[in-house]
Amino acid sequence: MIRNLAWVSLHHGVGRAAVFVFFLAMPRLLGIETTGRFTLWYTVILMVCQPLLDFSLNMVVVKYTARDEPAVVRRAFVFALGFLPLLLVCLYLVALVGPWPHDLVGLLLGAFGLSLSLNLVFSYFRGLEDLQVEGVVGGASKLLGPLLLFSLVALGAGGPDPGPWLPALALVGTGVGGWLLLAALYPGRLRAMVATLRAAAATARSGLSLVREGLALGAVGLVGVLYLRVDVVMLGAMVGEAEVGFYSTASKIVEAAFIVPHVLMLVVFPRLVKAPDTAPLLRRFSWLLGGLSVVAAAGVVALGAWAVPLAYGSSLSRISTMVFALAPTVVPVYLGYLFTQVLVVRDLQGRYLAIAAAGLALNLLLNALLIPLYQGIGAAAATVATELLITVAAAVTILRAPPFTGSSR
Repeated sequence: MIRNLAWVSLHHGVGRAAVFVFFLAMPRLLGIETTGRFTLWYTVILMVCQPLLDFSLNMVVVKYTARDEPAVVRRAFVFALGFLPLLLVCLYLVALVGPWPHDLVGLLLGAFGLSLSLNLVFSYFRGLEDLQVEGVVGGASKLLGPLLLFSLVALGAGGPDPGPWLPALALVGTGVGGWLLLAALYPGRLRAMVATLRAAAATARSGLSLVREGLALGAVGLVGVLYLRVDVVMLGAMVGEAEVGFYSTASKIVEAAFIVPHVLMLVVFPRLVKAPDTAPLLRRFSWLLGGLSVVAAAGVVALGAWAVPLAYGSSLSRISTMVFALAPTVVPVYLGYLFTQVLVVRDLQGRYLAIAAAGLALNLLLNALLIPLYQGIGAAAATVATELLITVAAAVTILRAPPFTGSSR
């Protein structure tokens, strides 16, 4: 477990740091208006693409690879190979006939397609508890994002007033670089994966029940991304792109703290799937993540008080205020990572979906009420309330569920 934790920490530690630098450098490099415009469309594409494929298929692949059911995993890969290109093409055609920035949307769709397909391969090896591929390729490719962005700006790409397509182009380069690294460094493991999936025989479990589970997880992912990202869209519609720039920059600072539960659960999730009884692991990691969340929340407050003013100066001091407003989300998010994944392990996707839908309803209501009054601070308050609801509801659901003694094979 320690070795896998090190590998996944390399990917997501380096990756989150790279994304952190990427988004936090944009206000300096491109201006707050361009940052807000890029973030707005990045969020829209994220809300459409990520939950449909990244969340649902990745969870299915990890879960059933860990359960040694390659036929189910094969179905997931076949679905992704058929549906992902179709989805991206359809979305781009919609952009072409609408009043949207075609170049920016096209680049973002390409970047997401490359990223989602790469993450699907990582999920397979994660289910095998072999995280070296993800650690090396993921970490190295994510570094390309800020490096490409800085290089493009330094070379004068886009002229004296570069547009939001510039960071989108850097993200495309990140995805291309990831696939090139994967093919160059791990051709043998890729061939073994393909051979295993091609040899997998069809089973009853790979049919209708997989579709139901995939749809439930996809719906959970969609609802989850909506309640996490709809605040950016509502801010853009109600207040303006500058406020989106402030709020999104503050969000990225707070989200940097989420790497700890994210990395930990990537390693723990396959073990939860295989465990004959999840209760001991649940208790152990609840205490661990609870303690770490308090430390992380204090670190976020410290960043908002000292590092943010130093990095951005007094003209962008509103970012610090929003960091303070978002800091309380750290504690429920840390515990929520564990509780919601336990729901998936226990095959309680339906209840997870109901909880996520309730969170989305609360988030939409609070954003509609608070953004007109308090702008970005109101959006932050809505986020805090939503995360508390999701985490508490997931914990109560686990406690009330029948005793769990291992997943059916």
